[in-house]
Amino acid sequence: MNSRLTLWLVELCLFFGTPVVFAEEPAQPLPFEQSQVVATWEKYEGILTFGRNQTLALVDDGCNLSRPEWSSDLNDDYPKVLVTYDSVDGDDDPRHEGRGYHGTTIGIPSSVNHEGKRGVAFNNQVAVIRSLECCHCNVKDSKTLAKALAWVAKHHRKYRITTVNLAPVDDLAHDEPVPTEIDAQLAKLRKLGIWVSAPTGNHNFTNGISWPSSQPNCFAIGAVLPGTNTIYLDRHKKVDLVVPAGATSSSNAILCGSAMILREAIDVSGFKWREIDDNLPQSMMRIFQNTGQSLKDDATGLLLKRLDLLAAVDFVFEKSAHKSKSSSDQKPVDTDGALLKSSSEAPEYFGNNNYDQKWKSVLKTGIDVTREYLGNYGPTNVYIIGQEEDELAEASVTEKIIKDYCKCRHPNNNDNYEHCLKRNGASLIERAKDGSTEAYLSYVDFTESPLAELVFINPHGFPMPYLYTRGIHEYTHVFQRSYPQTPTWMTEGGAEFIAFYLGGQHEWVNFHDSMRQSMRMVQTVDVNEATIIDFEDIGAIERDRPALKKYYRHLAYDAGVWGVVYLIHSSSTQKVRHYTTRFYPMIAKLGWKDAVVQYTHFETVAEFYDSLQEFFGKPIGEQMRLLEELR
Repeated sequence: MNSRLTLWLVELCLFFGTPVVFAEEPAQPLPFEQSQVVATWEKYEGILTFGRNQTLALVDDGCNLSRPEWSSDLNDDYPKVLVTYDSVDGDDDPRHEGRGYHGTTIGIPSSVNHEGKRGVAFNNQVAVIRSLECCHCNVKDSKTLAKALAWVAKHHRKYRITTVNLAPVDDLAHDEPVPTEIDAQLAKLRKLGIWVSAPTGNHNFTNGISWPSSQPNCFAIGAVLPGTNTIYLDRHKKVDLVVPAGATSSSNAILCGSAMILREAIDVSGFKWREIDDNLPQSMMRIFQNTGQSLKDDATGLLLKRLDLLAAVDFVFEKSAHKSKSSSDQKPVDTDGALLKSSSEAPEYFGNNNYDQKWKSVLKTGIDVTREYLGNYGPTNVYIIGQEEDELAEASVTEKIIKDYCKCRHPNNNDNYEHCLKRNGASLIERAKDGSTEAYLSYVDFTESPLAELVFINPHGFPMPYLYTRGIHEYTHVFQRSYPQTPTWMTEGGAEFIAFYLGGQHEWVNFHDSMRQSMRMVQTVDVNEATIIDFEDIGAIERDRPALKKYYRHLAYDAGVWGVVYLIHSSSTQKVRHYTTRFYPMIAKLGWKDAVVQYTHFETVAEFYDSLQEFFGKPIGEQMRLLEELR
């Protein structure tokens, strides 16, 4: 649309008090269409957030932050530009200096969300880093580039940086790596699980590519002429992937956004990426390559793969077991004594003491608030393992964690203990070092008495004060494990409800906002495809209907939390407290189905489900009013 016409329409709408609504369109329509970005948005809307809670580091020659794309993002609940840094001057002012120009626009294909124009991962945030004077660089710029990459490595957890667009090019044809200061930083970022990629250059070289894309631990991204299958611009055997675009800088920008979406898909689906490679970025590139379209370059004879984002995302969902991170809903609990018990013993805490103890304090506070509300159950061990710098570098630190973990699991079995040291125990450390952020309950039933393990890996990766509610959620699973099995949606929905409810009382989250967001998620699922009833048993979903596992979050957690609210509201007292003090004892006596009937006014579980599904179809305002009627 013509810019003057756009401005006139905006002014006209404002004059008449009409909301200004812009049609959504890809930042680069043809390349996005050809790379299946648009198809991915359409298919996974409501399942993926397309970049939320991830930050892309734009390492280039600075940025004009007054541009509306960066100062007026569509998401008004958080800024598009999260943080800035200038490694040349050592300050936080990334404005262009000298010949700089490129960094103002390099983030548009990956990240823009302004006036209807969308980048690939349009809900992400960006870290703008000025690392040199101009994107058309020289290897002499390696010192300030290395400093920029070191800043990313140091601050990636704080700012949730998962991806780096290393945008500079030196416009030369390198057929071998050029050793410089950046190599050590690239290796560190790869080890941390951070994606780093760079454009190959735009000179139609066939005998080499630009530095720094020529370097190890940096993915080299070439180009395909949009609308064709013709590989063009700089290419070489070192190229990892090609992407349709008018310049390789745009190709790389599109892929950086795509990498953020694939990372989220892996996390949401529970895809076992380590079965492909021990390193997450390398696994992701393998997925892109294995699912991409094969293209042959006639000029070089090279066979390269072209990005197909939808095929990559489909692959991880189709191959994923998509199991809950909490094992509380994966193994039936009988009433023959294999339950946790009410106990006077407080949870026992393990972990590395050199990890900032404020994270333990936050989690312990959330757990203790839940114990005070629900009671004390166990035995329960809590493992808090983290690395912000190099806390897990010392063998003595990691060995103690592993031995504590395995000794509690296998106190009287040396063979299993030794196996645990090498496998399950060692895996905790590997995941922490890889930068994984996890929170889950593991139910151990092979010990003399059942044992609950609450495992928190790198909890500093969770936003604050939301982290408090993760302690609440997981300890609620401990309480639930002292009663017979309930449906998956009731297990996860109940834990989320207690987390929202207690978290709201302590102002760690907003109870009503959290419930509203969950309902929005529920409403994105077509009732003709799946409903909350399908998520009574996640094991059956994985075994018999794997296509529905993409809705695990929506229907087990989000529909589940509203299912619990509806249960409480349908009870004779409508008291939140009675959900745990009356309903759960009914479960122990009657089983969950008869307990639902006795606790509510419904004559059958089917009648409850029918009423709940009808409730899900009501306006959001009417649904939210239900919360005001709880006591």
